[in-house]
Amino acid sequence: MSPATRRLPRAERRRQLVATAMETFAARGYNAASMDETAEAADVSKPVLYQHFESKLDLYLVVLHQAADSLAERLSAAIELPGSNKHRIQATVRALFAFVDDHPHEFSVLFRADSYEPQALRVVQSIRLKMSHMIGDIVQRSTELSWNEALVVGRSAMQMGEGAAVALSEDPDLNRDNIAEVISDVLWTGFGGLPYAGEEPDGNQPSADRPADGPSHD
Repeated sequence: MSPATRRLPRAERRRQLVATAMETFAARGYNAASMDETAEAADVSKPVLYQHFESKLDLYLVVLHQAADSLAERLSAAIELPGSNKHRIQATVRALFAFVDDHPHEFSVLFRADSYEPQALRVVQSIRLKMSHMIGDIVQRSTELSWNEALVVGRSAMQMGEGAAVALSEDPDLNRDNIAEVISDVLWTGFGGLPYAGEEPDGNQPSADRPADGPSHD
């Protein structure tokens, strides 16, 4: 352990420990990872690690929350882009897939979690629910479904997106742009079978509800 490492300010040390733990949990999983391993990887003593975190679970929850916040920030930025709901769906799918490559450790601890600790499960379930709400909001804007019905659709779409993202994380050779286009098209075409509310700009409503002739809904 180097003198420079020992002199890090407390806030900076905490950030370093969380970043190291993120990599450790991503590589080893919650059950296999140990505080000794994290301390060694961070080049600190185990007592130093326990000065910042009461337990492995405490550290794991901090890691999970950080990963969830990072993903939510990306998806929220995509969902709030100007333009049609179709474009927001495309942007959200691309943001999820970009997260796989830009933040592989964060993605792994969220969607390959091996912990059954109730507190940890709540964090993972919370980000899944947030993703479902984001898509459900788009669905409700474009259809006549109630919020509860739109949320069910949002949850189903989230599961498809998450499954595709996991597949991408396992195969770096898959073409991200092509997969994003396919998933976006499948989702939007699927929304076409729902009753259209008539709020989407010209040419961007779900395709199954577009009139065969004449102008689109206003």
